[in-house]
Order: sequence, then C-alpha cells, then structure tokens
Amino acid sequence: MLNLKFKNDTQKIMFEVTASLIPAVLYKVFVFGWLGLFSLVTLLATALIAENLLSKALKFKHDLADFTAAITAILLFLALNCNMHAFVYFTASFIAIGLAKAVYGGFAKNIFNPAMVGWCFVMLSFPQYMTKHLEFSNNINFIESLNIFFTFYNIDALTQATPLTEFKVNDVFSISNTIFTTNILILSGGVYILIRNIINFVFPAMFTLGLIAALVVFNYDLYKGFEMFVFYGPMILGAFYIITDPVSSPSLKHAQALYSFAIAFIAVLIAKLGAYPIGLAFAVIFMNSFNFILDKTFATRKQ
Repeated sequence: MLNLKFKNDTQKIMFEVTASLIPAVLYKVFVFGWLGLFSLVTLLATALIAENLLSKALKFKHDLADFTAAITAILLFLALNCNMHAFVYFTASFIAIGLAKAVYGGFAKNIFNPAMVGWCFVMLSFPQYMTKHLEFSNNINFIESLNIFFTFYNIDALTQATPLTEFKVNDVFSISNTIFTTNILILSGGVYILIRNIINFVFPAMFTLGLIAALVVFNYDLYKGFEMFVFYGPMILGAFYIITDPVSSPSLKHAQALYSFAIAFIAVLIAKLGAYPIGLAFAVIFMNSFNFILDKTFATRKQ
C-alpha cells in the first residue's frame, strides 16, 4: 500500500474500497470505449457537483475527499448498462445523492443505500434501457458514441437482451464475456477488502447462503441458477460492496447475518415471481428499512 495520509479512518477505508474497484472500472471503460468513459464521467461529475451544491442549499457538512460520493457513482457505473442516454446517468446519480443522501443530512445519516435508490429510480423510469446491453462496442467510433450518448439515437440493432432478461424469459442465457470478466474483477476487489478487514465476512457468507436457499426453495437448477445470478448478474457487487455499506446496514453481527440472507433470498424471489429479472436493488432498499429493528432485536443486554 502507498503511504498516504488520511484525515480519518473513514477516509482511509473509503479510499481502499474505491481503489479495489478500479480494475473493474478500467476494464469496463476499455470494453465500451467512449460510451464507457462518457457514462463514468457523467456519473462522477453529477455525484460530486450534486453533493457540493445540495450541501450548501440544505446546510449540512460534507467533504468530497471522503470518497463517498465517488463510490456511489462508481457502483452505479458498474451496475448500469453502457447503452443509455446521458440524461439517464445524470438522473441516476442525482437521485442517488439528492434523494437518498442529501435530504437525510448527508453522509452517515441516510437510511437507504444511495446507489441502489438511483438504480431503482432509473429501472422504473427507463426500463427499455435497463433490459438491453451492448456486449462489445469498441467498433462504435467517437461520433457514433456522441450520437448514442447525447441524442436519442436508436441503437436497437446493436443491443441484445441481458443474460438476466434471457434467463427470466426463456430459462436460458447467452454467455457474456464482458459481464463475466467484470464480475471476476469485482470479486478480486471484494476479496481484497475482506482480507483487509474493511468488511465483515458475515455479509458475503450469509448472502451466498441466502442465494443458495432461494435457488432450492424456488426450484431453480442449482448450478445454472448460481452461475447465472453470480457470474452474469449483480450478486458479487451486492455481496461485497452494496450490502456492506456501513451506514445503511446493521451494525451487529447477528443482525448483519439475517439482513444479508434476507436480501439474497428476496432478490431471487423477485426474479422468480416479479416482473424484473433480478431484485437485488429492491431487496436492499426493503431491508434497509429494517436496520434499526434488526439491531434492536439482536442487541445484547448488559447483565
């Protein structure tokens, strides 16, 4: 590790979490070229500017150097497709910072995970983008990328259903090397922050157990279902980076265990019975509502 100086432990932890995601971010930008770069810059710029402006308007303390706004933007970048209009990325990032964070008073006061609030908002508002993706787009040049990103240029001929959507509709899925490699890089980053004791092993362990339990209960083929949701879905990002958010997750281990198990189980429940190919973001927001109750329930009384 570089011998960097940090103002506090929070800044140091957030820096390491951000750094652990850089390989996955760089890979996605490399694959999607200008579209990847445009979307990443839009998400980051919107998050940082929104937090700065809203903190002044709502009069709460903030520090852009704590990396929390940047992490929100990066998580959105990894969770979203790269075939969308600039307005969609702006909306996702602004809603994540404004509606899920700023209105509660800033960092450490928000109830819901900001990135998941932003994701859910655009999923509900722009589903036509969220269920299609570009598998490989380095052949899209700079001008075409500008047309796609800043106008409502039709790229239906260049897109295909996401593996999750295919699995939801037809119980089969196309192999996506891009999504698989991105998830492996996210997993490597997740293992790093786990080894560094930045996150508790309870989160990914119980999340995995909840996923397996849901696959069995809802009669999925265990191997195919696990491969689909883990390597071609958002489950790795969720297990290591989303549900481990220290602000919107419980603080006690037993509460964290139930919280993690429930999120994975509910996510698959939504995929099985709901209208969406995966319900991770909705499950996270739902369980965020129970954080206080879970901690209160499992709190140990002093004898």
